[in-house]
Amino acid sequence: MAEHASSTDSNMGENPPRLPVHPEPDSLDLFDCFSKHEEYFKEARNRPEIDIRPRHFLERNKRAKFYESKVRSRWRAVEILEIELKATRGPRSREQITAEWEIAMVELDKSLHKYSEINEQDTKAARARPVHKFIMDHMFRWFSDVDSRAPNAEQWESFGEAGGPVPRSYFALRAPENNGLHRLILRFLAAAEECCNNLQYRHNKSSGNNAKKQRKRLTGRTLELITNILECMIAAGCFAGAVIALYYIRSTRIKLIVVPFMSLVCAVPVSFLTKQSQGLFTLMAGIWAVLVVIVFLQAGNPSSVV
Repeated sequence: MAEHASSTDSNMGENPPRLPVHPEPDSLDLFDCFSKHEEYFKEARNRPEIDIRPRHFLERNKRAKFYESKVRSRWRAVEILEIELKATRGPRSREQITAEWEIAMVELDKSLHKYSEINEQDTKAARARPVHKFIMDHMFRWFSDVDSRAPNAEQWESFGEAGGPVPRSYFALRAPENNGLHRLILRFLAAAEECCNNLQYRHNKSSGNNAKKQRKRLTGRTLELITNILECMIAAGCFAGAVIALYYIRSTRIKLIVVPFMSLVCAVPVSFLTKQSQGLFTLMAGIWAVLVVIVFLQAGNPSSVV
């Protein structure tokens, strides 16, 4: 007892374990966050790439180690019973040990099955889609102005600093379009939104209205539709530019030289379109081709078409 008391007293001078700065959220806090972040949940329903979740690497590691020890313990019990079964000669004792051995094997099978499930789940979690930095900064962290807590009732600091790298411990339910043109347009729209918000804030401040900065943004289907239209406009512009360039070239020899390059100009932008935009662009190109044929037929002479 004295030794225990002395060891306790010796620990009194050490730094106490660090407690969380923020209290642990309870069910009521979680429900409040659900209500406050209702807009986020509505958008995540249409854009699964902003459904960001933790991988729980540490928790999974410790759980795996726990069940790993369970498997080893069950296996040691099986080995001990097998040794006893080999050393025992009496029929009654062998039947009793055999029954215990069967039970131990069943328990080992259960532990192995659970351990295999855990390994499969953890492997899937480790291979889950990483969160794109643009999605984290401009679509997920945008909701940080709604409340000090994230939609999962945790502090926003757990998702990393704005503009910084995305923590590896998080994954997205769906990966964003792996398309440079698509991301470029999204960045342009995000910058335009931020510029409009700043202008509105300065106007309200100078006019004496509510100077609180209101952040408005394009969400869900609207943002997707605008992005697809801009992608198609860029591709259609390249297509039209190639056709116009060929029209103004009079020499047949030069046309034969330029045509392969113009076909490349027409095809390359289409390869950068997303799947949704490719269908829309195909429809636009078909309509445009029909209109060109109609114009040429009405004109009667291609050289008269300007």
